[in-house]
Order: sequence, then structure tokens, then C-alpha cells
Amino acid sequence: MCRVLSRFWISGLVLWGLLASPGFAALPLGTPISRVETGAHSGIIREFALDESRDIVITASDDKTLRVWDASDGALYRTYRIPVAQGHVGQLYSVDLEPRSGTIAVAGWTPNSSPTGIAIYFLDLDTGAITRVLDGLPDIVSTLRFAPGGESLCVAFASGKPGIACYAFPSLQLVYSDYEYQAMVRRLQWLSSGELIAVAADGLVRRYDADGRVANTRRIDAGTPASAAISPDQKWLAVGLLDRAEVLVLDAVSLEPAQRFVASDGQQRNLPAVAWRQDSGVIVAAGDHAGRRSIIYRFALDSEQTESTDLPSKLRVTWMAVREDNSLLVATETPALIALDPGGNTLFNVGAEVTDFSNPDSQLLVSADGAVARLPGIGGLAVSLRSQSPASEADALSATFEASQNHPALRLEQWRDSTRPQLNGRPLDTPPTELIRSLDVADDGSSFVLGGEWSVTRYTAKGAVMWRRELPSIAWQVNIAPQQNMVVAALSDGTLRWYDYATGSDVVAAYRHPGSGEWVLWLPSGHYVSSPYGDRYIGWHVNDSLTSVRFSRAVQFERVLYRPDILRWALSEALRGRPLPDNASGPDLHQLSSPRVSLAAPPWETRNVAQSDYLLSFSLESAGAALEEVNIFVNDIPVVPFADRAALVGQSEAKVRIPLLARDSRIRVEASTGDAMGIANTRVTLGGGVVAAEGSERNLLLISIGASAFVNYPDTMQLRFSANDALAIEQLFGNELSSFYDNIQALALTDLSWQMPDKRNIEQALKLLEESGPDDTVVLFLASHGLSNDRGDYFFVPRDATLEDLDRVYDAPASVTSMIPWTTFLESMRKASGRRYMIVDTCHAEQIGGGLDLMPLAKRSAASSFALLAAAGDGEESQEMPSVGHGAFTFGFLQGIRGALAGSEAVTMEKVFENAAAFVAGQRPDLAKPQTPRFTAPPSLREYDWGRPGG
Repeated sequence: MCRVLSRFWISGLVLWGLLASPGFAALPLGTPISRVETGAHSGIIREFALDESRDIVITASDDKTLRVWDASDGALYRTYRIPVAQGHVGQLYSVDLEPRSGTIAVAGWTPNSSPTGIAIYFLDLDTGAITRVLDGLPDIVSTLRFAPGGESLCVAFASGKPGIACYAFPSLQLVYSDYEYQAMVRRLQWLSSGELIAVAADGLVRRYDADGRVANTRRIDAGTPASAAISPDQKWLAVGLLDRAEVLVLDAVSLEPAQRFVASDGQQRNLPAVAWRQDSGVIVAAGDHAGRRSIIYRFALDSEQTESTDLPSKLRVTWMAVREDNSLLVATETPALIALDPGGNTLFNVGAEVTDFSNPDSQLLVSADGAVARLPGIGGLAVSLRSQSPASEADALSATFEASQNHPALRLEQWRDSTRPQLNGRPLDTPPTELIRSLDVADDGSSFVLGGEWSVTRYTAKGAVMWRRELPSIAWQVNIAPQQNMVVAALSDGTLRWYDYATGSDVVAAYRHPGSGEWVLWLPSGHYVSSPYGDRYIGWHVNDSLTSVRFSRAVQFERVLYRPDILRWALSEALRGRPLPDNASGPDLHQLSSPRVSLAAPPWETRNVAQSDYLLSFSLESAGAALEEVNIFVNDIPVVPFADRAALVGQSEAKVRIPLLARDSRIRVEASTGDAMGIANTRVTLGGGVVAAEGSERNLLLISIGASAFVNYPDTMQLRFSANDALAIEQLFGNELSSFYDNIQALALTDLSWQMPDKRNIEQALKLLEESGPDDTVVLFLASHGLSNDRGDYFFVPRDATLEDLDRVYDAPASVTSMIPWTTFLESMRKASGRRYMIVDTCHAEQIGGGLDLMPLAKRSAASSFALLAAAGDGEESQEMPSVGHGAFTFGFLQGIRGALAGSEAVTMEKVFENAAAFVAGQRPDLAKPQTPRFTAPPSLREYDWGRPGG
């Protein structure tokens, strides 16, 4: 508990109270910097700006991002970025919006064009583009505020050179400044008259007249001022205190004290966040609570009664604002963005989506060789470099070694939450402003590692620095593997990171989403392996210049960087003490650039549209290789027929009319080259009374392929029921589901059909998928042998496959000509429109001496937003059941649909899969081996009622 609270009490004190003017290394240009990106903040939200006219809130965070949210429901609209580096560089401490021009001003520990100094960045609200940079500022910016009329911007500075500077806007000419401060300026508040009030940690509240002269001051003798808020009627100034649970009320002009309010809860530490309700008679205040509660207090000017409400967050409130309807927006250190209605009920609570490693009750444990790391108290989190995935239960149990902070030969003192750790009574060489958070001493006492706010450092037993590695976030825990080959760190961005013990070089990083369980491991080169959706949670930030940055998620480079084989090889080498050679793994991040897609209208302008066919406008820029495809998705469903997409490829500006399939439609535009994909997202909501788009007809397109007899294979390699499976699927959709569709186009290619499942016939049949439209349901069923190699390449075995190609799958996959690679099926599904489902029952590989890893196929189906139902898990066989004449999974799938049709509930794929998986599990005594069906799909395809009209 104490360590969590210290994030404010100590970290805040250092950042705000002790810093001198910062120094920067040169801003890294063109160098990819890995970042976790979950769609929510992972660092403290310092401030936010509320725009009632657009119904948005803009948050600024220590995680170095700006985020624009829907202020009504907490939905994320946009994420904006400025230039950053490792360490503190790029942390955002203050944000404000000039609503008339749509200009965002943001600053904090924000880099200048020179190695020293601070800059304010100005961004266009609609696009996030950096439009201007005001650099050469003397110190870290603690807060900034536009004047109510937008004619001025005033900036306050931290403790290196405390003071204020006010600039005309938009010219940014300096109007006045005042550096006669003894401590950091914490808050600025404008009066409607053009006067400015500044609250500083030196105990003074200052009022400046419209010309910038100090009109009067008031010293706060009992407590340190932390914040201020002007009442809506402009009469009163509420001042929250940093070190007392009190709020002072001053006359806004004379600054004479009027009232003092004290929190009713004796465990309330302070009340540094204050705001006024719209009637000017009630103050809302919050802060830090010793009992790990987060309480909102309401103090009425005309009453001695205090009301309070507990927030769902348990950590300190950092910023708050009362809306026009008296609902309350609150930001917390957790971080979280929370909205309460006027009665104190929670409207939304958007929290962090990273695992909190700061809990001292959950120790980071590692295996002897560092290959396995786990935190048993945090949802069973365990990662194995041996399997390049979450660790199995047996593998996880090998991680039993915890960090040690003591050794007889070393006396390490004053290190926890300190900037001045000592070894044997002498100060250690640490960055002057960095808090140390973690420590591990090697078992033999020859070395130790300190984890700090922005670096991990290895020292000799005498305290000499052996290496220092800068970090993207706080190293809450560090652990030296007993074999002294690896150092593992658990960071505040939710990642585990491995470093070479001898050199400090990066080995690999891992992230697991605490809610969904999706995961990803990636190398410094960018090559990665992940669960189906895990690569949406990490990416790379690149500074192109002081005014241009870009961010790409790993999934945008999936075709090149998703390389399980490279991870397997690189980590095997690393565990043997052989680092990966430079350029040994093919194209990497430095050689890749994604296309750029820009939407014309921001999402706050696309609410309550009047019709369900929406005209979407966007621009395209290839940024390197020529574009090959442009696609548009509505709630993960491609809505532009393949024939119409080609016309979009050559356009720099495009307009496309698309159907809005739901009252709340999430739209995504993808522009792809052979190696990379550019993405832009927006949200469009329908106005009251407008009905979501429905096609004039419900169409079903089914291609069902089943190969049992292989003309070039011996009898031992034949299958019994694949053809039966494919025919049964065709008959199910053609007969039992026919009444639910206006048109059904079904094609079966089996050994029992007029069209055989030969390679040529299959490839020809797949072209039919290109004819599908946005209202169609597309089903592709595959049953046969299936093979995959170490690289993750999947091959479907058609009826006429050759024996020679069996070995080529593993030895020379590029020369395989008689089988059908996974890329053929993926490209065909990508060309399809509408709701797309692929059902794969192709794991009958034991008879032909191969194996099948379906994870790459599941991963790539997720990247393409279609549903994949797989008959078995990785390395398992999809087994046949002679008693029913079908594969176990296919028969369960058939029964699952029939069971769903017989009931009154919707016939969703989620329900059908649950039925099928339960059937397979129930046959376990009769099946020779374990079989675990898998299902990967976006929510819109899981929940779609594909057996009833209007689903």
C-alpha cells in the first residue's frame, strides 16, 4: 500500500518540487520507440480540458499521449502524440483547448529543438497534426491556460525557474512574465475580466490585472496551495491545499479569506483538486486518502453540512470539472477518467488496461535461467521464453526465485522511493531526478541491479555502473536470474522485459492484457509472436521531426513482422548466451513505413447523423510502396464489394457511401501495401428515429470443401469422412437454413460431388468470394489434411497433392506447388465482403507425418477481421468419429446449429461454437487424444444472428 501511495507523495514531490531545468539527449529522429497502446492511458492523468460545445474531454498523461474522449459515455475518439524519447521526455503535465480555433496546447517535460529547454506544442483538434511549436521555454511546464476569449495563453513553470509567462494568441508574442516566485506555480485561473490568478507552492495567491501587473496577493499561512477554481459568478476563489484536507474560499478580487472547509473524514490527506457546481454555491473537492479510498466532497457556502461520494477508483484525484448539467468529470492517478451524475452515480469509468506490478504482495519470480517469469498474485501472469507464449502450468512452476534486497557484503540503504540511494554509506551514481523503485542483488554479491522511474542499471559490488538501460516507464520490480544470464523487469506500462545480464541489451518484451488475456512477445527488431488480437496492443512511435510524429501498431506490419520462427530462434540463442546477429532476421522496423489514412470529419462531428447511408470522406498517402488495396469496415464487417475497392487504390482523396449497420457504428479504413497497412478509425451514431441500414436481401454464399481421397497418396494417408463433412455442411445451409435467406449460393467440392476438390477447382471456386456484398454472409468450410511448418506457413492438402510436396512444406515451402498455402485462403477471405466465417477441420496430420499449428492462421484471420472456427488446438489432431461418419468437430457443429435453431434464442456463432465444443468435450472417452476447438472472431461476428432475418 505504501508503495502505491508514494507515486503521488514522493514522485509528485520530485517532479514538481525539486527539479531544476532539464537536460535532454538529442531527440531521436527516425528511431522506432516501442510503446504499449491499449486504447486507454497507462500513466497518471495530470489534467484534462473539457469542451462542452463538442461534448469532448482531452486528457494529458505521463504516458506521453493526449486522448480525446466522448464526454457523455467515455468512448475514446482519438489518440494524439508529440515527439518523445525514453525517460521523462514527452511526459504531458498540462493541456488546454482554445475552442474557437480548435487549437490544443500541451506541455510538460516536452522536448525543445535544442538539447536543453522545453516547448509547448500546438495541435489541430480535428487531425492531431502539430501546427506550431513554442520552444525555448526556461523550465518544465506545470500548467497552462487559454484566456476565456482565446486572446492569450499563460504558462506556469516548475521549480527550476518558477514563474509565469503570458503570450498573445495566436501570434505567441510575449506580453508579460513574472519570475518572482520561490516555488512552482501549480494552477492558473482566468477571470472573465481578463485578470489572472496564479496559485504557487511558495504559499502565495497572486492576482494579475489585465496588463500583467500584480494587483494583490494573499499568503496562505496554514497549508500549501495546490489548486484553484473560480466560481461561475466570478465572486469566489476556492483554493485546495496540498498538505491539508482543507479548502479555502477567498474573495476573487480582494483575495480576502471568506470561509474554510475541512474534510469530514479524518483519513483524508489533502484536497488538491477543486471545482464549483454551476449554481456557485457548492464546491466539489477531492484528493488523497490514507485508507485507499477516493472521496468526492461537496461543501455548500451557506451550510456547515458536508456531503461525500466514494469514487470507483481507489487512488488520488488529480483533476476535476463540473459540467453544465452539474455532472462531474474526474481524473485519477490510477489512471482513470470517471463521470458522475449530479447525484454521485457513476456514468462511466475508463480505467487503465495494464497490469499493476507495483503491488509488493505479488513478487516477480523467475526460473534459474530467466526463461520463465511469473507474478503469481496477478491473475496467474506467467511468460515463457521457451514456448514464446504464456507459460504452461508446469513451466510456470519453474519460476521460483525472487529478488533479494540484502547481502552480507553489501549495505544498500535509502534506495526505495528515493533519488539518493547509498551503498555502504556512499551515494550511488544515479540520474539526479530519478526515483529508485526496485532492487535485486546477485546471489554471489558480485553485482546488483536498481530499477528506477525511467531506467534499469547494473552496478558492480563497489557501486560502479556496468550498464544503464533507459526505459519507457517505471521499473516496479527487477530480478536477476540465478544463472546470471538475464535481468527481468516488470514495468508500469504492463510489460515484462528481459535484458542481457552482461551487456544490458534488450532481449525481448512481453505484454498481456489483464482483461482479455491477449498477449504479445516482441524483439527489438520488431518481430513478434502473439495471440490473435495481441498485436493490437503494442506499436512503435517514430519522431520524424519536431513537428511530425507517427505511430503504428504491430498489427499494421503483421505480414512481415509476425514471425514465430524468428522469435523461436532468437530466444533459443539468447538463452544459450548467443545474441542475435544484426540484420539476421530480415526486414525490421527501420525499413517499414505504413500508409497514411486521414478521415475528413472528426468523430465528434458525426454524432446523430440523419440517415443510415453515410458519405465517408478520407485521404490516402502511400508513404513508400504503392497501395494494393483499400477496404472499409463497419463494426468489423467489410462493406465495399471487392470490385469497387480497386477504384479507391489510385485516389488521394475519396468519398464512399457506406451503410451504417448499427445505431453506434465503428468505421475503419484500411489501406494496404504488400508489407504494411495504414488504419484510420472513427465513430458514427444515428440520430433519434433513424433506423440502421438493412440490405434489401439476405444472401448466403457457401463454399464447402472436403477431401478424403488423395490420388497420389497411399492407403494409409487417406481420410474417411472429410467429404461427408463438407456435404453435410452444404446440406445444412441449403436446406435447414434456407428459409432465413433470400438467396443461397452453395458450392461443394468433395470426392462425392460433381466438382472434385482438386487444387485448380478450389482456386477457381474461391474467386466466387469476390462477388459477395456488404449484406451477405460468407462461409468457407475446409476439411482435409493440413500442415504447417516452423515459420507458421499453413498448407491445405487438396485431392491431387503430390507426395514430394510433403517434405517441401518443411524444407522448401516456396517450392510447394500442389498444395494450397494459407495466403490463398486469407487473400480470398480478405476480398470477400459482408460477414465472413472460415471453418477449418484440417488437423488430420498424423497419418502423413506432419503437424499443424493453427495459431498463425488464427492470428492472421484476426488481423483480417473474419471469424475462424478451428476443430482443434495447436498441435492437436482433429479426430474422426466412425460411429457418426463425421469428424468430431464438424458433427458437433452440425448439432450445435440444429440445437440453436430448436431453441428460442438467437442463432449466434458464439452459441453454435459453445455447443460444438461441448459436444467434442463430451466425446473425450471415445476419442484417442485431447481435442480442443478454438474460435477467433470480432464481437460483431460472434454475436450476429445468422440464422434469422434482421440479425
